[in-house]
Amino acid sequence: MNPTRRPIPSGWSLLLGTAAILALPVLFVADHLTVRAPDITDRATVREMIGPPGGIPIALPVELPPGYEPPDFWEHSTDLNGRVDARSVAFFPTAEAREDRQVATVRMCVEADSIGHGPCGFGANPVERHVGNVRVLIWLPDHDPDNRAAWRTVPFTADLNEVRWLR
Repeated sequence: MNPTRRPIPSGWSLLLGTAAILALPVLFVADHLTVRAPDITDRATVREMIGPPGGIPIALPVELPPGYEPPDFWEHSTDLNGRVDARSVAFFPTAEAREDRQVATVRMCVEADSIGHGPCGFGANPVERHVGNVRVLIWLPDHDPDNRAAWRTVPFTADLNEVRWLR
């Protein structure tokens, strides 16, 4: 055998080597394009999630009542002029509270205090709170007196900087 001559790679070796070289950029790009869940306790993320600025501000509990986790889904509605006239959110029980069946999902809607029953609609026996010029309606399907008392007494704010479960 002539030492200066190299054997020609087999078809499989060539194919595998080429595939490995071509796969590296794909793997690099795929890793950087992976969709990561937003941090639902980040103030900037929440500002984006609550909908467009202006109109009715969101009012939130300063501290979450026992057994609840930060929301990850926000909604808003607009009036005929396109201004936000209501914002709503659902607070889900923590895994532990769900297992113990201590509390149920709470639905909350915020609307202008001056319009009577507005876009938040009617519901069966909500807890009603007032924060500045907005009314906060909280629907508690579990009818647990302790849970109702927690949502009735927890301080609320329309200033996201005062919400302690956000960072």
